[in-house]
Amino acid sequence: MLKVLPRKYNIERALLEGLIKFGENNYANAFQMIHRNTRMLYLHGYQSYIWNHVASDRIKKFGMEPMVGDLVYKGDLKDVAFKEENRQSSANGSLEGGSTSSRVSPEVVTAETLSQYTIHDVILPLPGFDVQYPDNEVGMWYAKLMAEDGLKLEDLKHSNKNYALPGTYRRLIILPKDLMWQSYMYSDVTKELTQSDLDLLQKKTEPVSDPDGTIKALKIELSLPQSCYATMALREILKIDTSAAYQATLNHGVMPDRSPTAMVVKEMQTKQQSALGQ
Repeated sequence: MLKVLPRKYNIERALLEGLIKFGENNYANAFQMIHRNTRMLYLHGYQSYIWNHVASDRIKKFGMEPMVGDLVYKGDLKDVAFKEENRQSSANGSLEGGSTSSRVSPEVVTAETLSQYTIHDVILPLPGFDVQYPDNEVGMWYAKLMAEDGLKLEDLKHSNKNYALPGTYRRLIILPKDLMWQSYMYSDVTKELTQSDLDLLQKKTEPVSDPDGTIKALKIELSLPQSCYATMALREILKIDTSAAYQATLNHGVMPDRSPTAMVVKEMQTKQQSALGQ
């Protein structure tokens, strides 16, 4: 198998080499053959996968208002994600005797305190063994989603410290700061409408709107905390697909997008169409 597997598939090769070295059923040690940073991407990616499902269903089913049983926190979460990496590194299935400086102590919304909070106070946990879960239907969704993958919440308190996940919290809704916007009119789809860092260093003139332009663009500037992404904010504003494949099609019929990204996407689409035609 290794002889026919191209070396560019370094992760797959590392796993196979681990299975050969430690035994075909020793998945834990084989997984250790992957670089730690890459391994953590998979673990954190699964946490985010569960969180995103819960967050989407929470808003879809219960809307944009806090409810009884929600977890809320009025403090600043901006440094929790940064500190969480240190907790993930030192986690050994238990935090007794260790530093808990990054821990958040959320409050549970009751009928008496419901009026004191807004949706921006609501937080949801990334699944872990050292977090609190909502005291309502939302809290039960975590166990249900993980059960679909053959996992239990208790599994996150792993005996192998490399796979022990304490968890942390993220706000359900983030309100962007420093929001500024400006509309541009233009006709040439190859024209740059924003300044790159290099443009700023070279003190190039900022693009201006063309009063005779036939296409309108909206330039938005905003600040978001760690683990929040402007592409998702734009998706909520525009209600369109923000994937590279879709974005590469937006100039279709006006002028072909010949950027490197668009060319790669086009090549992938051509290969997929060819495969379907066979």
